[in-house]
Formats: sequence, C-alpha cells, structure tokens
Amino acid sequence: MVRRHYDDGGRGGSYKEHPLHPKPYHPYFHTFGVSNKPNYPTLNSGDLFNYNIEIRTSAPKIVNVDAFGAKANGRDDSQAFKKAWKYACSSQGATLVVPKKKVYHLKPIDFSGPCKSAISLNIQGTIKATVNHSDYERYDGRWLYFDKVQNLRVEGGGIINGNGRTWWENSCKINKALPCKEAPTAVTFNECNNLLVASLLIKNAQQMHLSFRKCVNVKAFNLLVKAPGHSPNTDGIHVTETQNININNCVIGTG
Repeated sequence: MVRRHYDDGGRGGSYKEHPLHPKPYHPYFHTFGVSNKPNYPTLNSGDLFNYNIEIRTSAPKIVNVDAFGAKANGRDDSQAFKKAWKYACSSQGATLVVPKKKVYHLKPIDFSGPCKSAISLNIQGTIKATVNHSDYERYDGRWLYFDKVQNLRVEGGGIINGNGRTWWENSCKINKALPCKEAPTAVTFNECNNLLVASLLIKNAQQMHLSFRKCVNVKAFNLLVKAPGHSPNTDGIHVTETQNININNCVIGTG
C-alpha cells in the first residue's frame, strides 16, 4: 500500500503519493539552501521491490531522548541516547526524536542493530561531539556509528556537529612537528541495508564527515556537509564496498 504525504509546494496545498511516508506526513525539512522545497527521490514499484522498504500502516511510536534523561545543558547526554536507542530499537516501528532548539553533547555511541522493525532517527535539534580525545580511545576512529541496522531512516532538518577544531589543531597536516594520527569519522553507517539519510547539516567533522561502508540500497539526499577550508582531510562523503547507492541534491564544502 502506498501512503501519501502532504506537500504544499507553495501552491496552496496538495497531497502527493510517496511510498516512504505514512499519511499524513509533515516532514521536518530544512533545506539549508539546497532546495526551496522537499525534493524526494522518484520511486516506482520496482524501487519498492528492490529496496524492500517497510511501509508503515499505523502511526509511529515516538521515542523522545528527553524522556530518557537527556538534558541538553552542556553536559554529556550519551547514556540517555543509548537508553533511548535501545528502547526504540526493541519497539515496533519507532521514531527516535532529538528535539529542536536544543544542543546535545555526546561521546562516541554505537547505534547497533538488528532492531525489531524499521526505525527512524529524527534529528531536529543539534548533536555535538565531545572534544575530549580520550573519550574516543575505545572506539576505533568513530563517533556516531550505526551498525547492522536495517530499514533505517535518519533525517529531520537538524545538525550533526563533529566539533573537530581540537583535532584539526593537533593534526600533522597543520603542525608538522606533531605525529600523524587518524581522527574519528563523524557519522558511519556499517552494514546497514535499506537506508535513507536526508535533510541534515553535517559539519566540522573530526576528519571524515559521513561514511557508508558495506551497505546495500542507500538513498542520501538534501544533505549539506561543510567545514572550513583549512580543516585537514575533512572529506565529505566516503563510500566503501556499498551497493546500489543514490546520492542526490547534496552540497559539500570541506577542507
């Protein structure tokens, strides 16, 4: 069954068929100058078959990180996010929400699957990385790491901030006297199949901003990826051993 989503498109209001959204759906869309209206990829019945996307026929279960103790008060909210993810992942058709107009500080986190069913992470606010380098020692060069999560959507119009300035300042590319060390990748999707990543600002990564590794059936669109020109090796999007990936309508400007 194909549900509809609402999109006024500046024309006074209309419904359009779209297979990825339940009815009614009001997308949390922030285009960051990429587009003046939602620009969903065109899908046909063949896409639905190939992508094996799970279509919701009922309202999603909303899971708010604040309900699990996240404070957005400048202190670490990692444990609250871990608890919220565990609950959402074990629920049927859950959407994990990061509320808007708030900034959550996080240490490295593994968002691991498999989950009970399709799951969404709706980032409306800001997620900001810890600047303490020792926090990354056990995490093998990663910050936000999605591992073996199937039928996953990550979207919402919010911001993922790698807070990478201290990593840049301690890079051998900036200071030749320092030893060369790998810095963390801000967001990694590892072995995630049927994945959609859309409508986010990903900025100031420690090193690489976004990595897709060993994934299958990926759509990434309406992303703004940016870092200052002097930031060393802050690559935009890396794709490794990934099949059937569509990257569309993205703007990348990094060091």
